Amino acid sequence: MRVTIFCGSSSGNSEFYAIAKEFGSFLARRKHTVIYGGGAVGIMGGVASGVLEENGEIIGIIPELLYDKEMGNEAVSNLITVKTMHERKALMSDMCEAFITLPGGLGTFEEVFEVWTHAQLGYHEKPIAFLNINGFYDKLFDFVKFASDSGFIGKKFLDMVIIKDDFDELLKAIENYKAPKAKY
Repeated sequence: MRVTIFCGSSSGNSEFYAIAKEFGSFLARRKHTVIYGGGAVGIMGGVASGVLEENGEIIGIIPELLYDKEMGNEAVSNLITVKTMHERKALMSDMCEAFITLPGGLGTFEEVFEVWTHAQLGYHEKPIAFLNINGFYDKLFDFVKFASDSGFIGKKFLDMVIIKDDFDELLKAIENYKAPKAKY
């Protein structure tokens, strides 16, 4: 399976990097192709290092503007340089069969909320998962549930995302995913 990983270009302030690296290794050992933001820094770099240590396939997609800042990772199987973030996100979406979100900041949130919105509208039926390392996304999902309870997100679109903290459980849920009927 080809999975797009959304994650931070920073390492965070915990063991996020080590777990991201372990997750990259886990995916490679199971012969999944990883598509990610193309950098060698932060959580992105951890995922890439884990995949590469297992001789797995990893495709990086990085905008020209970020190539030097995020240290475009020439060690990956295929590094694609694009002009804009829009091109990066479109390729990351088109090339994968599932999305997995690890800890990150605004860019990570923006990427996953875009594909979540697209799924709600029926542009794709790919699973969207969060590897909720150390409860990183708990407060975000408290708010998303509040938005749902307030009538802004249909319950089936709240429930459509997969939230797990265990690697095996996450992949099993992705493999068994059935998309809900689109909003329109």
